[in-house]
Amino acid sequence: MSDPLIATQADYADALLTSRLAKNWCFLILLLLLLGQIGLFLVSRYTKFDLHTPTRTLDMVHYAVGMTGFFALGTTLIYAVMLLLMINVMVVGRLLGVGKITAAFVWCVLLMVIVFPWQAFLNYASLTGADFKIPGAIYTWDELVNSSRFGMGDDSGSYTIGQAVLKWSRFIGFPVVAILINIMIQAKSAKGLRRALGEEAILTDNNVVALRA
Repeated sequence: MSDPLIATQADYADALLTSRLAKNWCFLILLLLLLGQIGLFLVSRYTKFDLHTPTRTLDMVHYAVGMTGFFALGTTLIYAVMLLLMINVMVVGRLLGVGKITAAFVWCVLLMVIVFPWQAFLNYASLTGADFKIPGAIYTWDELVNSSRFGMGDDSGSYTIGQAVLKWSRFIGFPVVAILINIMIQAKSAKGLRRALGEEAILTDNNVVALRA
């Protein structure tokens, strides 16, 4: 009677381990994409890298920026699907840790909203102001070319403190917030998975044994 139960539990564990591997890859890819965008902005702002003169290297960078937005949104979507899959497996298997995974899923939905490039779509005729756009954490190529060196050179006196804060928030603040949420999702989901797989319980038992010894 115990063999089918053990096989079922092993099947649940295998599903969670596979989902964890995919989730970890999503976390790493999204983290690298966000760090890459921050790094590219800093390079564009503080080096002599020219974004206006057409070159083969510039074309590659242009293409990479566009692909960054595509992969960031796609990775976040897969991230959320993996977390939802974990919740389903844990609910069916009546495993511990489902609360942490659910919290991670909710944060992942919020992360998807933050990462989505709203500025590429909220460009209606009624929104005539160039700055009147709700941005996502991933900037576009046009934003990088037109605004990466705000407040420098000829524009040194054309930006108020408030405008400068908005620009820094756009290129640094929003990606950093997305990175922090990404790390939070990873931490919460990892803790929930350890509970579901019994890894925390094993660690606790070992500590108890070590303390008794």
